[in-house]
Amino acid sequence: MLIRIYSFCFLFTLFALSSLLMAQSNGSAFYKIDNQTGELTKKINLWGYVKNPGRYEVPASTNLVQMIAYAGGPRDHALMDEVKVYSTLENGKSISKKVDLENPSRSSESDLILTNEDTIIVDYSSSVTIGEIFSFVGAPLAIVTSLILIADRLKK
Repeated sequence: MLIRIYSFCFLFTLFALSSLLMAQSNGSAFYKIDNQTGELTKKINLWGYVKNPGRYEVPASTNLVQMIAYAGGPRDHALMDEVKVYSTLENGKSISKKVDLENPSRSSESDLILTNEDTIIVDYSSSVTIGEIFSFVGAPLAIVTSLILIADRLKK
């Protein structure tokens, strides 16, 4: 009987952890932002820690801040002080720049300008707080502990 309870606890914990991890992953998609008829557009790739990563077709006047807003904004732990923008010049040469959106006064207006086919990458911070560790481990651990206590009481 006790082995069945332990097996159930183990399977339930695995299910809970896998559900949590799958809920955090975000697929990519293509988005077309509605614009005025006849307005020029550009295509921008936005990847990383934003709520809706993907390929966007946006008005040609869209800047970096607006682009991240179109994607639903940054997710938790996004490094907004190291947003990377990759562009291809007309001569085929690729350039990249890091833009600090955490402190906009450090960025110039030219850093915020996007061109057609730019790729933006919003990286994440790998530091984890103790509160996040407990929130991730706490619930499954509480369930397992409760089931062990119940099994122990039923045994007596």
